[in-house]
Amino acid sequence: MAASVGVEWPIATSWREAASALYISEGADDENRSLALPLDRILRAGVGVKKTFARGRSWRLNINYYDLGEAPVD
Repeated sequence: MAASVGVEWPIATSWREAASALYISEGADDENRSLALPLDRILRAGVGVKKTFARGRSWRLNINYYDLGEAPVD
């Protein structure tokens, strides 16, 4: 299962702020996980800003935090 959500809102005429989150469930149970593909659940949270310039040009700066879990292998 995977789920994500994101939102963006204006903070000034040419500036927008954003936040997002992501969750992906583990790809294999602990007893079925292998060293070849040690998948565990994934969590991500992020924030960012976007600046719009003339002629529709813009730049965006985002900061994201990823937690890839413990992924124990039996």
